[in-house]
Amino acid sequence: MYADQVERAVTQVVAEVSEKSEEELWEQRNSHLFEEVGLDSLLALEIVATLERKYRIEVPEERIVDVTTLSAAIDLVKEMLREQGKLESAL
Repeated sequence: MYADQVERAVTQVVAEVSEKSEEELWEQRNSHLFEEVGLDSLLALEIVATLERKYRIEVPEERIVDVTTLSAAIDLVKEMLREQGKLESAL
């Protein structure tokens, strides 16, 4: 799996759970998901749980609070996949 694939897939997951468009989320990828995008903590937990199932990763509880923006969610998934040797770098 490549980094750009992760970006698209995580954006799709967040869009599905939040019922917002992928384009809108991508434009706001550095905006705070709770304060600026309008998500709540239950949706954040649902996003994390969906990402864990999709990528077969386990996000440590202490890292869940780091998922405050779409970019942070993408970076966290990339980091976890990299640690498991599942993320390839583009040539």
